[in-house]
Amino acid sequence: MLMDHGCEITKSLAWDAREYAVNAVRDVEKKIERRTEKGKRFAVYPVSDGRLLVRGDKIDCLVDLDRRTCSCGKYNLMKIPCRHAIKAGFHVGRQPHTLTDLFYTTEAWREAYHESINPIAVPEDAWSMPEDVVVVNVLPPESRKSASKVYRVAEFEKIFANVCNISPAIGKYLRDAEVQKWARCQFSGYRYDIRTTNPAESINSALRSPREYPIIPLLDSIREMLTRWFYNRKKKISKHNHPLTIDVEKKIERRTEKGKRFAVYPVSDEAWREAYHESINPIAVPEEAWSMPEDVVVVNVLPPESRKSVGLFKYASCGV
Repeated sequence: MLMDHGCEITKSLAWDAREYAVNAVRDVEKKIERRTEKGKRFAVYPVSDGRLLVRGDKIDCLVDLDRRTCSCGKYNLMKIPCRHAIKAGFHVGRQPHTLTDLFYTTEAWREAYHESINPIAVPEDAWSMPEDVVVVNVLPPESRKSASKVYRVAEFEKIFANVCNISPAIGKYLRDAEVQKWARCQFSGYRYDIRTTNPAESINSALRSPREYPIIPLLDSIREMLTRWFYNRKKKISKHNHPLTIDVEKKIERRTEKGKRFAVYPVSDEAWREAYHESINPIAVPEEAWSMPEDVVVVNVLPPESRKSVGLFKYASCGV
């Protein structure tokens, strides 16, 4: 299915985008109603033209109605008036919908989706195609595994051998570039290259549904999600009065509880030196007095062989 501007989109995706637009507009109305209710108890103090100080919330906020900003940060990003901006707007006689960005108005959404999206301009019964094209069964392209991303060395060798067979010059170039630097299973460290992809995977999971939308609703969803996260954390921080963060406070409390039964003894430098002044030998018999068979003396004892496990590196259970 092809749009007028060359953007590929299916009918189901276009319908989802239309539904998202309607729901987004409805959500803005609900947000404004909730914020209006929460802001009724606030007090407003004019500072200058278009700038007002709103008090009564957990933090005092400075609202600039002309620039559409608030020191709480929520109005700046979403361009939907926060409860402080709504209260400030009522104080100067401005309704909340006049403070909202035009992007969220019903007229803007209708304008964006008022046209119908057709597959192509020519009806199907008027198509003119050669017979050899009609009978062709078009299949999706074959997917290939990348040698740089496989986890097993044997699988890497197989795929990389195919690459070298197709183009020996490319194979030589990749070897000269040092396989350890670009192949996952050949990496000499503890899979640091894999662990660094976890934030990207987390974002992909959070945007599982919105990433199916067109670009504008997608960006709007990302902006709303990040704004919600930062606002929740800022709200949580404003309630926290301890000198340390919540997790550190909990750790200290647990360790304090565990340490109540311990006994403490002052130790001087002399006591430490007395405890460790003697030398520690492997065995009590001197080495020149050892008695060993000749076949044992000539054996070269090596440490056991070890190999890295397949998959992500996991920390040992040491509380790290």
